[in-house]
Amino acid sequence: ALPLWYIRFKKNLIIKFFGLLLIISFIFFLVDYQYKNNFLYYKDGLYENIRIYDTTYKNRPTRLLIQDTSNSGAIHIDTKNPTDMAFEYTKYYSLYKLFDVKIKNALFLGGGSYTMPNALISEFPNANIEVVEIEPDLYELSKKYFNTNENIKNHIYDGRKFVKNSNTKYDFIFSDVYH
Repeated sequence: ALPLWYIRFKKNLIIKFFGLLLIISFIFFLVDYQYKNNFLYYKDGLYENIRIYDTTYKNRPTRLLIQDTSNSGAIHIDTKNPTDMAFEYTKYYSLYKLFDVKIKNALFLGGGSYTMPNALISEFPNANIEVVEIEPDLYELSKKYFNTNENIKNHIYDGRKFVKNSNTKYDFIFSDVYH
């Protein structure tokens, strides 16, 4: 048989342990709640966690899209010019200008915040601009938070399968996918 003092000691230790665990859980809840409230949008998508928030980037007010841990897209919110893009790599869409191409059909693999398709359709408003994005919520989120043009045609599909099965001839294809 165990001595009575040992049983009381063990009982007090268990109570203190669970009390400490409850306090730590509450602190994590408050931190997570505060963290999520700083976002315009915070939700798990089908494939990744999606977060949208306003910040400053290169000394300009910027709206940022984060998918899991990656900065996936951004716009400067102090302008309505869709070709004034926040991330340098997104400006590569304009390389078509080196070839003096008049774009009628364009395909973007990966939409993210749809900044590149939005810029291209502003330059070719009569062109057929299509985006294949596997994350279902991104197109509607891009329209709500990133001023995406309603005339961009969106396909929720795997980009590789889309290209393989498509019979459309494109003047321009830009791949902005990862994973």
